[in-house]
Parts: sequence; structure tokens; C-alpha cells
Amino acid sequence: MKNVLAQKGIRSVYYIDDNKVKHLFAYTQNMLENRIIMELYEQDNIEEPESDEGYKTGLSIYLVHDSKSYEFTMLFDTRPVVPRIYLYRSILDTVEIIETSNPQSLTANLEEAAMASVSTDVYPDKQSQDDFNNKIKLKIKDAVAMIKKLQ
Repeated sequence: MKNVLAQKGIRSVYYIDDNKVKHLFAYTQNMLENRIIMELYEQDNIEEPESDEGYKTGLSIYLVHDSKSYEFTMLFDTRPVVPRIYLYRSILDTVEIIETSNPQSLTANLEEAAMASVSTDVYPDKQSQDDFNNKIKLKIKDAVAMIKKLQ
């Protein structure tokens, strides 16, 4: 998918973690500068390969805006095989939403297009808000480090 994304000006890095989960970070220069992370992950059912259960494919966006952290689930699928064109279009369309939104409308536009979203605001107490903020900030920091390492 790296080559077809590159034709649209979208860079990507790919790696497989210790749990055999496949990760692809797709980004533009603008997204990287603004610490907006897009992660596509694919988890196979390693324990029971003949079973149709245990497969997960997801596309998520992580960002911090106006001191609030956000996680948007743009796609989530549990089929053993998700068509690559489906994933490609999801990435392209999500990048387009990010790139054409102004800072004031970005989170609202992503929320409108997302399957699900979570922000700091959903947590009622300060400790839970801080925990969520720290989780998202660490996710962004780790993703940026991985992008710099692999690009």
C-alpha cells in the first residue's frame, strides 16, 4: 500500500510488533508537524487460524487540540480479510478530511466521519482525564519516534 499512498502524497511506515500486530502509520508533512497520527493496524488470529474469530483491523486518529486529547475510530472490522481498496479509500478520505479542515473544525469533522470517538471531555474526573491525556500523548510520541526511525 506504500506505493499507492505515495502517489497521493501520503507517506507511510510499516512494522510488526512483538505480538504480531501489523501497524501502518500514514501521514502527510502537515499531519506530522501538527502531531496528528493515523494508525492502521491488523491483528490476525494466530491461535486459531482456521477460525473466523479474533481478527481485527482498525484505523484510528490520535491528536491533541486545545489541551484536549482525542481518539477517533475511523474504521473497525473483524473479518479475516478486509479488502485493501477499502483500507486505501479509508486512509485517503480521512487524510482529505484532516487536510481540508481548519483547526477550529478539525475535531468536529473527524467526529462526524468517525465510527466512534473519545475525548478528554467524556471522563468525569480529573484523574481519568489526565490518564487519557497521558495515554494519547504517549501514543503520539511513540508513533512519531517510530516514523522517524523507519522513514
